[in-house]
Amino acid sequence: GSWGGGAGAAGGAPGRAGSAKRSRPAPPGAAGGHGGSSTAPGGSGGAVVVRAGTGGVKVLFSTGFDPALIAKYTAQIEKLNGSVTQDSTDFTHFLTAFPLNRSKSMLCALATGRPVVGETWLKASNGARTFVPWEDHLVRHAKFESKHQFDLPSTLEAARNSPLLAGVRVHVVTPQGARTHPAASAGAMLEVLLPLAGAVMASAADLRGAAAEALEGDGWLVLATQDSSEAEGKRLV
Repeated sequence: GSWGGGAGAAGGAPGRAGSAKRSRPAPPGAAGGHGGSSTAPGGSGGAVVVRAGTGGVKVLFSTGFDPALIAKYTAQIEKLNGSVTQDSTDFTHFLTAFPLNRSKSMLCALATGRPVVGETWLKASNGARTFVPWEDHLVRHAKFESKHQFDLPSTLEAARNSPLLAGVRVHVVTPQGARTHPAASAGAMLEVLLPLAGAVMASAADLRGAAAEALEGDGWLVLATQDSSEAEGKRLV
């Protein structure tokens, strides 16, 4: 293959990936219904079910909320026997507000199928004195979804049913002269995000040691970000 330019989570649509060796450009979304439950972290990008009203709810806040509002919402969530987290890999609900944006937390929610809910969900839960089903409280943003070619409910459903990169070995090309990705870089974000979508992260040595037949199949993906070394990418592919 030829040297490719950029990874989906770093520079393209949610749920898509550009590849230097093999691309898996399946768009997010597979229509289907879903009952009144929410998702929680599971192994290898999977999910387990947390029924509304039974506890086990762990809320991740958008960084767009100011500290005073976060303190207020935290108290409300804890009163309902839920908890809050700052870990974008370990949460059951992502609480945010319009407009949506391609943040790390948003991409983690899309990768795992965890609901992206608005403040109306918490307000309704307070009124019911228990956490209510989230389906009627998704934050929809037509322009954002159209720009990135996905439908939020269908994308979340598809991620819960079958992680996009389940079992795929992925290597993200590092910057020139570096063995790891700098903190806060696109590459570092991908190394958090991709395993949530079921991927198995691989080193350059793993890639070089793989059989040619394996590399020609769908089991490998090599990604580049704007920080990746083009020379290293060419050596790998």
